[in-house]
Amino acid sequence: MTLSPDTEEIVGKKGNATSVVWRWFGYGKHDEEQSKPVCKICRRSVPARTGNTTNLFNHLRRHHPSDYTESLTLRAQVCPTPNQETGKTTTSPVSMLTGAILFS
Repeated sequence: MTLSPDTEEIVGKKGNATSVVWRWFGYGKHDEEQSKPVCKICRRSVPARTGNTTNLFNHLRRHHPSDYTESLTLRAQVCPTPNQETGKTTTSPVSMLTGAILFS
């Protein structure tokens, strides 16, 4: 992880940013290939190859716990898990921690 210069503007991800984690990450304005995501909170560069957001979530968990908790809440709203007993959609505690979608 490296620090991004404090003066460089951080811009959003180009294209379709489907993960909620992109609320906390972007790219340096001069990173036209968008190859090095930067945390909008602490301006650290976090490696994330081929669109994989695991390292981004791990960065939030380790360095910004309250933001990580918020990201889990948002993630659960976007990816709820179905409950076969009631037919209603609920969020499993395991899916909140792992990001997994569980089917009974």
